[in-house]
Amino acid sequence: MVSKLHIECPRVAVILDLSVGSARDLLRGILQYLRTNGPWNLNYVSKAVGIIDPSNLLTWEGDGVIAHVPSPDVFEQIRSKNCPFILLSEEEYSLSKDLSGHFVKCDNPEIGKLSARHLLQQGFKHFAYIPHLEPFTWCAEREKAFVESLEAEGKKCLIFPAKKAGETDWFSQRERMCSWLKDLPKPVGILAANDFRGRQILEACQRCGIPVPYQAGVLGVNDDQLVCEMNYPSLSSIAVNWSEGGYKAAELLDRIMSGEPLPKDPYFYGNPRIVSRNSTEKIQTSDELAIRILELIRINEAAQLRVADIVHCLNVSQRSAETRFKKATGHSIIEEIKRERMRKIRSMLEETDHSVNEIARISGFENANYLGKIFKEEFGLTLGEYRKALKISAFPDS
Repeated sequence: MVSKLHIECPRVAVILDLSVGSARDLLRGILQYLRTNGPWNLNYVSKAVGIIDPSNLLTWEGDGVIAHVPSPDVFEQIRSKNCPFILLSEEEYSLSKDLSGHFVKCDNPEIGKLSARHLLQQGFKHFAYIPHLEPFTWCAEREKAFVESLEAEGKKCLIFPAKKAGETDWFSQRERMCSWLKDLPKPVGILAANDFRGRQILEACQRCGIPVPYQAGVLGVNDDQLVCEMNYPSLSSIAVNWSEGGYKAAELLDRIMSGEPLPKDPYFYGNPRIVSRNSTEKIQTSDELAIRILELIRINEAAQLRVADIVHCLNVSQRSAETRFKKATGHSIIEEIKRERMRKIRSMLEETDHSVNEIARISGFENANYLGKIFKEEFGLTLGEYRKALKISAFPDS
């Protein structure tokens, strides 16, 4: 079949909540497609999920719509336009067999499965899922796959109960979540519906005295770096290739607007992967002294920390501290300091433009040569080779 040509520049409405990182990445994917296959005249009609005014579409006339549909009213407005549309979400009001080909969907079941594997590998013995405040379909899909994957390994998963009357936001629900978290068996691995929910769980754990990750590990979804790294401890998350979803939605809409038939089945995207941070680190212990030592090392990032500094600060004997720490973690305090130092150095190599000399100074080494020797013994690469390898992996075709 020969696709028909566009007589005019296609007019496409885009409905996304750009306050959310995943939606911004979806839009990036759309724009990436248009760089080589466009142009389109894009009409952005969204504000935020749940408050989009469907009247924004009443007077709009165009050739296609790409939408993360926030409400039944907006969904009906989209259908009333009688033009091709691609949906990036699936809720109860949009479920219909005749619409399956309209969906470009995140692979939420794979996210649930990957989450279960990660928390099992990190050594957690008990498991919980905390859904979004509102009962979205994507949230239920993640929950179902997470629970089923754990059950296949002989593990049970507790689910945080749905919101109660009067719970209109996180602050009105916080105390109930704190109480629920305190009653969970420990150590517990918790999957949050997304990163925003994960950040709320970290706050609740802090409020009720549950040390993360030592008694509770928390895993988010979306890998929104601004959200994940503004917490202490930083939030582990599942990165999703949202740009692929936006690109595929634009490609599919373009084909339909050009006269090709609608596919029979939805397209699934995502290719989820774990981005491991402090909140799911593989250290579970109930020894309060070991936890205090671990926290002291992390808070001070182990730059020039000595074992003597730690035991003096905590007013304990070095022998007692060493014995309890090794029993809790399987290694010595000085080994933990070295591990944290190396983690910090790798982070600076990966995420900053600091020179090798500057990294050595910040890390408490007398000179870069000595740091380079230790780093190569640990990782098999010099500091420069490690940074070069990162650039090659980021731009494999350059």
